[in-house]
Amino acid sequence: MSRVITLSLEASKRLVARAVASLPDVREAASNGIVVLSQGTSCGYILEELAGVSLDISTYACGYISGRGPCNLGPGEQFRLSLVVRGRLVRMAKKDGIDFTPELREYLGRMGPRDFFIKGGSIIDRDGRVAVMVGDRDGGEIGAALPLIKSGRIQSIIPMTVTKTAPVSLDEIMDTLRHDPITKTWCDAEPCDIVEMSGRIVTEIEALSILTGARAHPIGMNGVGSSRGGVTLLVSGTSEEVRRAYDLLSAMKNEPLLRDPKMVKCETCPAYTDLRALPRVQ
Repeated sequence: MSRVITLSLEASKRLVARAVASLPDVREAASNGIVVLSQGTSCGYILEELAGVSLDISTYACGYISGRGPCNLGPGEQFRLSLVVRGRLVRMAKKDGIDFTPELREYLGRMGPRDFFIKGGSIIDRDGRVAVMVGDRDGGEIGAALPLIKSGRIQSIIPMTVTKTAPVSLDEIMDTLRHDPITKTWCDAEPCDIVEMSGRIVTEIEALSILTGARAHPIGMNGVGSSRGGVTLLVSGTSEEVRRAYDLLSAMKNEPLLRDPKMVKCETCPAYTDLRALPRVQ
């Protein structure tokens, strides 16, 4: 049996968040360990699902893509970086208005192999590799966590929507930036770099399987109006699996749209004025 259903970007993010928050290992870490939810709207949805809080998800971000290009959310606009520590929500202070990393490193040092660092990425390449744009000299949150993730000291989940898939090679992108880094001179907004991520990727495909057992195949991406950034899925499986999946996705169709963040002037943005040129994150 199969059905076709179209999800908005926001509904897709809600679906992925619900699946991630339902994973037994994640729930165990949230109750008895540490789960770091890196800033980004995908993690904002997970924060709501995992911690039972309600927030303006558009503010759970640091960098975002605006019509002008890569931008930074103003410090006063940001919902602070949050962790779930033994069932308790912890919101971090931000040093100098632009950097959570020093306090984050303290928590990362306390984390073990049953704890999770969760962060969304910017692109999935044709080989299924994920990378994220960064605007911090040291790679910010992912720069602090990546060595621990690669060494197996902590676990990582990467929530993504399939619309971030591109038919390109991450090697080609990183090689280009290695020889010609982005600076203010040739960037319409905030200079940035790109860092390859490591971890378990969860898109709408994996999310629907986790929650209902149904299979999801993207058969169309993007649209117009409220469907910009959306995905059309072919959902298949047993009649019961498809019914559960269709009911679940239909209930998510009314997910509120993310609002446009308040634009910060480049001349007064603390991140933009601080970043002259970015050394590569190793």
